[in-house]
Amino acid sequence: FHFVFEKYFRDYLIHDIGIKQDHVYVIPHPVNNREPFSAGHFSYDCVGLSNSNSEEFISEIINSKDKFKNNKVKILLKSKKTEYADENVIIIKGHLDYNTYNNYILSAKTILVPVLNSYKYRLSGSIYDGLVNKKIVFTTSTFYSTDYGKRYPGICIYVDNIDDLISKISSASYDNNIDSFNLFIMQHSKEETTKRIN
Repeated sequence: FHFVFEKYFRDYLIHDIGIKQDHVYVIPHPVNNREPFSAGHFSYDCVGLSNSNSEEFISEIINSKDKFKNNKVKILLKSKKTEYADENVIIIKGHLDYNTYNNYILSAKTILVPVLNSYKYRLSGSIYDGLVNKKIVFTTSTFYSTDYGKRYPGICIYVDNIDDLISKISSASYDNNIDSFNLFIMQHSKEETTKRIN
């Protein structure tokens, strides 16, 4: 038997690998207890802390630093190999302890998960951490944005270039997407997970 966290994992195992339908079960990935949400002042307009961030996309962001400055968008990303800092673009590297990671998430207006489209049938904790804390998530993965875009409209959004990212960060609104956030949190609650297991 196989237990997976997302329906599209199940579909892949059944249709591409050939596993019997009654041998694959979907159990929602439980999310950590969320911190109290505050729609007040944010230190960053966007934060991206995935360990699978695309280094190429990070380079594009650094090369577009003037666009971030001109649009007054402050972004912080984690890289495996690059460090950089100016007034609007900050790139950090190295391990982040839980409290530091969590503080970055909570201090952001939105979350960026710039993974390659080859990042399939794996979960990004950054997406879950963003959504459970009611942050709109932008991703360069059509794989995530297509599935989550259907299930939770308005809170997991595809971006295909820097201009698109800056525009969408600037127009992001929590208030227009409360129902999608609440649905995500309910469907990934401990109670829902327990119900599926039983």
